[in-house]
Amino acid sequence: MTDVSTLIGGAHLSQLIGGYLPPRRKFEIDMIRADDRGAPMTVHAVFAVRALSAAEMEEAHAEAIKWLVSKGGHTREDLIGATGDSIMELELMTQLLARALMHPDRTREPAVKDAAMLRDLMFSDEIEACFREYTAFQTERSPLRSIRSADELREVVEALGKGQASQINLLRFDVISLRSITLSLAGRVSTLTRPNYSDTSPPIPSPEDSSEAQEPATNSVSISEG
Repeated sequence: MTDVSTLIGGAHLSQLIGGYLPPRRKFEIDMIRADDRGAPMTVHAVFAVRALSAAEMEEAHAEAIKWLVSKGGHTREDLIGATGDSIMELELMTQLLARALMHPDRTREPAVKDAAMLRDLMFSDEIEACFREYTAFQTERSPLRSIRSADELREVVEALGKGQASQINLLRFDVISLRSITLSLAGRVSTLTRPNYSDTSPPIPSPEDSSEAQEPATNSVSISEG
């Protein structure tokens, strides 16, 4: 029997991709700054973004929490709720971009030294703009399929409902697409189970309602003298 410990290390995977650089894509962004006299000026910047490994993404998430708690002065309770989600989201963007943002032409040179430099040099909306480029690039290169239109969503839902698509195909979709499929199906189930009354056909009363609406029958007796 093969000793499993001898397989640890991913030798085959290292042989497949060990000598290659992560995929990357260039993009452009205009950043508004001011000169020495305070006059606005536009800085046209060109960057590249690269794909991050699972280890780098986990590290970025851990560093985001660590910075917010230790350096940012937040407690873990501050990071719960809508406001906390917003604070955490921006810092996570910053940490991810500090690793993914690269020099446009020098393939091994990062654009910034670390997340602290990115915070100092960019405004929050510029970080978000760069992060949108990063997520768009991630979507393009991902083996997961994303639904791109309402018509495509309708086709997928119809195929699932008619048994024309295998359930295993759902594993090919990203989280956002799966959420859209689920909401669409939930909406259809809700429509099927909701009573549908037309304007000209009022609801049929129940037997209890009918008995209450009718007046009780009375027997009349006429007496004639003669």
